[in-house]
Parts: sequence; structure tokens; C-alpha cells
Amino acid sequence: MDLKKFVGHLNEERAAMRVGKEGIEPNGLSLENMKGALSSLVESIVWTDQEGKIQWSNDPFDCLVEQKHKKVLGSKLIDLMPLMQNGHKLPSRLYPVNLLLDGEHQVRELYQWQKPSGKLLDLEVSGVQMDWNRSGKNAFVSFHDITEQKHTEEELREAQLQLIQAVKMESVGGLAAGIAHEVKNPLAVLQMGVDYLANSANGTGEIQAVLRDMKQAIVRADNVIKGLLDFSVSRKLEFVLSDLNPLVNRSLNLVKHELHKKQMTVVTDLAEDLPKICVDRNKMEQVFVNLYMNAIQAVLKGGTMRVKTYQKRLVKIGKVVGRRKTDIFKVGEKVVVAEIEDTGVGIPEANMDRIFDPFFTTKPLEQGTGLGLAVTEKIVQMHKASIDIENKPEGGVRVTLMFKVKGENG
Repeated sequence: MDLKKFVGHLNEERAAMRVGKEGIEPNGLSLENMKGALSSLVESIVWTDQEGKIQWSNDPFDCLVEQKHKKVLGSKLIDLMPLMQNGHKLPSRLYPVNLLLDGEHQVRELYQWQKPSGKLLDLEVSGVQMDWNRSGKNAFVSFHDITEQKHTEEELREAQLQLIQAVKMESVGGLAAGIAHEVKNPLAVLQMGVDYLANSANGTGEIQAVLRDMKQAIVRADNVIKGLLDFSVSRKLEFVLSDLNPLVNRSLNLVKHELHKKQMTVVTDLAEDLPKICVDRNKMEQVFVNLYMNAIQAVLKGGTMRVKTYQKRLVKIGKVVGRRKTDIFKVGEKVVVAEIEDTGVGIPEANMDRIFDPFFTTKPLEQGTGLGLAVTEKIVQMHKASIDIENKPEGGVRVTLMFKVKGENG
């Protein structure tokens, strides 16, 4: 029942009461009727006097504030339930009961409140003002817990955004494949032509320098095309049961030269007896090489890269961990984790939401195409695994890869 309509009905009942020799007749019966009707509601309801002190409350309200009924009565509602908005305590003058007692006829607003047990609730608070028995202004206030509803709405909004992103990426992938195939053959012809001229021409050093520049430009363009094809191709992966640690080490060997050029230190902490995981070894090596190269390019000369592997059991709900069918991992599931950390400057917060977007890069042209992380994320998703990238408090970046363990059902 709508609280405003209910109180309107009470006002009509009060106005219809007989007037005798002593004036308005005692309203005990009407008040009891009111209490009985309010007690039947599932909403948490309170009735305060003109000082904001609780004169009556129903069982759902006592349960909400986790207090016995006797302790609730006589308490000031603002002291019993200090409300918040946007994480800040609500000023006394804006408290719903005070607004009503100061002249507002009706209030309806969303607030947050932390229960005595520590749980933070989202509440829809509605209230109306009335002068019951002409003894001064009273406030009737209801509290509706919308915490679960708000959480569900946020999950739905997130799912919609993910769907939009998936559709966008599918379109980009199809477009990328078409462009790549159209450009690849002309690039090959240009490459052969430049190689022929470089080998046969007896031109000046200036001409040779121009040919070298042309060759480097063709190589860069070819790398973009290869990246586009990697991003767009959704071929069937060749999954095999594998140990993660050998994949980590083989990938490190592939970037050994780059590590040496930067005079970097590599610290590995690879857990023994890790459960096997199902991966396409070639594709997963590509993932690790991409992540290693990002770390190498992010640090200054003489920096450090740390690689760690371990297993754990998931105990908390997170971005990719939950109990829904759509969650990648389930609470209670065992997973294998790989972490890659660097001592670079980190990623600007303004760029965090774009790091997986195709062609987004802050690197110089000769260092990247902006497709490395887009391809990496796609390969990880095809493995039903997860990737998370965050800045470390002390500086640098931490990349966390999480893999399902064969035989774990969550």
C-alpha cells in the first residue's frame, strides 16, 4: 500500500469522528486500527512525534535496525538511523523526518545506511506529514530495502555493456579481416620490389637510405596486418593438458634478447606441482610474449620484471567470480594463476578503460600497433580464462592471468 494514500485514509477517518460534549472523542480505536493496518505491511514503518522521537514502529522496522521494540520507542529516528547520500552523512536539516516536521508534506528519496552489523544498505525512504489528533505535527516514514534490486540493476547494466562491447568487437574483427586480406598482397609486391631495387641498384648512399626506410615502413605495415589477422581469426584452438610453468619459461626465452638489451632483471617464483590446465600452447605463448614485451617496453634500462605462478581456491565474489551461470569462475573453484609485474611508471588512470581497445596505444610508432592487448584479451577469452591489469601502489603494473583447472566444476 502507498503510504501517502494510507495516511490520507487515516485523515479522512479522523475528520469523520463524532464530536461530543468534551470535543473530539478519544481516538484510541482509530489509533489501534491504524497500528493494526501498519503492522500488516511488509515495509519498515515508524511514526514519530513533533520532536522526531519514535512513538510507534512495526516488527519489520525493529528487525531492520536490529533493536528490541522497547529500545526503539522514544529514540530519535535520526540517532537510530543516521542516513547517508553518496557516501556522506546526511545533514540534520535534510533528514527526512526533519523535512516533514519543518513543513514538507511528503518526501521520497534514496539513501544509504549502515546497519549495526556493518552491512551497508540502499534504502528508498518515503514519508508524509500529518497532524494526528491535533496534538502537533507527526511524521510517518517507511523504509524499503532496495539493496538487492540495485545490485541486480547494476549487474544487468554491466551485462548490457559487455554485450555491446562484444558486438562492437565482432564488427571490428570482421572489418579487420577484410582490410588485412586486401592489403597483404600489395604489401608483398612492394616488399619484393624494394628488395630487388636494394640488391640491384648501384645508386648513391642516399638512395640506399631511402630504400631502407621504405623497407622498414613495409615491415611495420606488415606487422599491423599480422596483428589484424590474429585479432580477427577465430579458428578452433588446439587444447592440450599442459603445465603452466614450461609455457612461462619458453616464452621468457623468446624475449631473452629484448631483456638483455634493456639490462633487465627477471625474478621468477614458479610454484611446484601446479595442476594442469587446458591451453593452446602456441596461442598461450603468444599471450605471455605480448605481456613480457609490454613490461620490457614500460621499464627504464635496468628495471625488473617478476613472474609468479601459484594455485588458489576462490573464496570471494569478484569481477569474474560469482555464482551465476554467466560468471567465468565460481566461488569455491580451484584456479591456476600467473602474475607478471614490472617496475615501470604504470598506466595513467584515464587510459585504463581503453587498454584492450584495438589500435589504442601510447607507445611510439616503431614499438607498437595497439593490437597486442586486444589480441591477448581475445585469446584469453577463448580459453575461458581471465586477464586483469592494474597499477601497483608502489609503481609499475601487475597483470594477473587466471586459468581453470581441469576437472574443477566450481
